[in-house]
Amino acid sequence: QRQMCIRDSIKASFPNIAKRVHDFDQPQIGNYTYLKGRNIGVENTIKEKMGAVMKIPQEYFVAIDEENTIWLRKESSELSSNIFVHKLPYTSQDQFTKEGIRSIRDSLGKKYVTTEIAGAYMRTNDVDLPMFATPMEINGSYAVEVRGVWDLVNDFMGGPFIGYLIHDKSTNQLLYIEGFIHAPGTTKRKFMERIEHILRNTKFGNNSTTTVNSEE
Repeated sequence: QRQMCIRDSIKASFPNIAKRVHDFDQPQIGNYTYLKGRNIGVENTIKEKMGAVMKIPQEYFVAIDEENTIWLRKESSELSSNIFVHKLPYTSQDQFTKEGIRSIRDSLGKKYVTTEIAGAYMRTNDVDLPMFATPMEINGSYAVEVRGVWDLVNDFMGGPFIGYLIHDKSTNQLLYIEGFIHAPGTTKRKFMERIEHILRNTKFGNNSTTTVNSEE
């Protein structure tokens, strides 16, 4: 009986403990994330086209810049780190379900992420690991966080992703921001922590009135 009580107590306390640890680590994660500075040009592009304020590390470059989608990439010998910024209209609350968000991210993966192999494209792999969805608030806006793994159809690549679907009620617009990495043979936790840090500090809609400049 005592073991059961201890277990239940730990289970009940875990969310608050995890949040404290997460918040405590953020300044250090932020320092590593922006060690080489920020890419103000990319930040201004996102602000002007998407109505969102994001702090983007210097190493990221624009791979795709279309009307409603911006794809940022950072490439090194050990890591391919990617961020999608995608704006779309709100149509129903179904968009915030796991199936709705999966549909959004899979449409982006099929359209943009491929390899030299014909017919290869990125999809959500919720067979090897379920996609987890968590409602939350991102800087004053309602959002749903999703976490899971991706792979490529017709090719042998994969890795983790984290995404947020954010609602701006004033314009009835949605912003889907996602980070995904490919880092074979490398511990991925630190890379995902840095992507999460970037995404979680996004301000969208009425909450994005901050001017993007190098002093922030």
